[in-house]
Amino acid sequence: MRVKTTAILILLTFMGVTLSGCPSFKREPNSYYHLTILDTTNKDGGDKDSPTIQTATVKNDLMRASIRPVVSFDGEKNVPLLLRQLLALQFLILEFTIENSSQKLIIYNPSHTAILAGKMDYKKPLDYAKLYFTVRDISEEDTENARMRALRTIKGTFHDLNTRVNPGETVSKYLIFKPLDQDTLSGNAILRMQELYVGTEALAITFPLEVTHTPL
Repeated sequence: MRVKTTAILILLTFMGVTLSGCPSFKREPNSYYHLTILDTTNKDGGDKDSPTIQTATVKNDLMRASIRPVVSFDGEKNVPLLLRQLLALQFLILEFTIENSSQKLIIYNPSHTAILAGKMDYKKPLDYAKLYFTVRDISEEDTENARMRALRTIKGTFHDLNTRVNPGETVSKYLIFKPLDQDTLSGNAILRMQELYVGTEALAITFPLEVTHTPL
């Protein structure tokens, strides 16, 4: 099955914000990254400075999948504090939405999704277990209960293990990646998504990226 990719040009800008509350964190970012999902449908070499759009979409007769970069949570209500803090620390957060227009069950396995950047940078989305250790490593909270309370506030908001989408259903959750490595400079990268099943048929989606790295 061929999946048609719509015109895609997304700028992901992850900016620091000032936060209060728990958990607090041990470190602050010392660089910023711009990730651009390139529009490979532009055959004429058009204006690369043209306005960006906020959502990349792939679709066919059975399903529609879209990715929205989370640049800021400003103006959004009921966003867990932990998500705001991860974004402030340069964690990459993408909202991935799957719309099932088929009569078959869709299963998405995020463990087969990755961002590949630079020469050696390879980032997979964090599941609940990996987020537990991430919060433990970067949090200044000295109690296990405080860290677990923070994790429980985001449970169910991100793709963890297999995401199941029933016929006629739409599911929208986050993909959370650790920050890109400090030695990952400007250059090409890709977002590769595999193991997205419509019934028994597997789909693979790849978005070409460009990384712009700005040290502070």
